[in-house]
Amino acid sequence: MSDGTKISLPWNQLKDLLNSIKAVDTKGEVVYEFDINKINAKYDSELAALETTKPKTSNKQIESLKAEIQDLKDSIKAILDKNTTEVVPAEPDTNFTGEVSYLRSPISDGSFLVDHESKTPKFAESMFKLTLNPNNPNEATIEFIGDEKVTIHAFNFPEENIEKVSDYLNSMIKGNPNKIITVRKGIVEKKGDKWVLKQKAKLAFGDSSKTAKDYENLLTTTKPTSEINDNLSRQLVKGLEENIKSKETELTVLENSSIVENNFNAIIQQLNIKTDCK
Repeated sequence: MSDGTKISLPWNQLKDLLNSIKAVDTKGEVVYEFDINKINAKYDSELAALETTKPKTSNKQIESLKAEIQDLKDSIKAILDKNTTEVVPAEPDTNFTGEVSYLRSPISDGSFLVDHESKTPKFAESMFKLTLNPNNPNEATIEFIGDEKVTIHAFNFPEENIEKVSDYLNSMIKGNPNKIITVRKGIVEKKGDKWVLKQKAKLAFGDSSKTAKDYENLLTTTKPTSEINDNLSRQLVKGLEENIKSKETELTVLENSSIVENNFNAIIQQLNIKTDCK
């Protein structure tokens, strides 16, 4: 139809029309005859060949491999976290040998009033021992030395009595301690009518049988190092890294195969569309 009009026919009629198409030469001999069955057979053959060579990759395989790689990376991190630190010993305690006096609990700003000093400890009142630096009378150490009554008061009101001038090395509650032990002395500086805190004391809580030496281990710290400090750990990390590299290569192959498979599926889908009308 030269005017561009479109004709819609049922498939059976269209198939009959197509099958009736023939090409003849000048002698009237048939040189080509349209046969839709032959075309369908050709598509079937191509489809079967594609299905045979189609890559077999599943998203489950890819996700499983990714999970394995992440597990290996987590294992490396665990090894590094454990083996890239070193123990830093605690600084030695400050031991001044100058004149000694005794102090009540600190005031609200965490300092001690000079007027509250006494040359001898006062029962139910003195809480800290003050020892002067013999080379600098304006510097001194402080340590908790409270008697039983003062200790009970400190336990009952820690924020008023010891928290402002000390750090705790363990729990005040766990184990029902009845003794406050100075593991490291604090340092104060005399300014006017006050002893002002320069460095907090380190306190531990225990029973009457404990001494400062029992808590020395609580003062040690760790710091990161640039290298793994254990030969076996280095070997483990190296093996894990090689395993990760191998699996990442395998993952790349699988992901590329998945792309190819998707392309195959698109082609097969097109062929299926063409053969749906048989």
